[in-house]
Amino acid sequence: MSCKDTLRDRYGYLKKLTAQIGRQ
Repeated sequence: MSCKDTLRDRYGYLKKLTAQIGRQ
């Protein structure tokens, strides 16, 4: 597991959270 992969996963997770908050 490289640092880049982790960062990308975290970015996607944050994006998902932001989308959920925007929906509410």
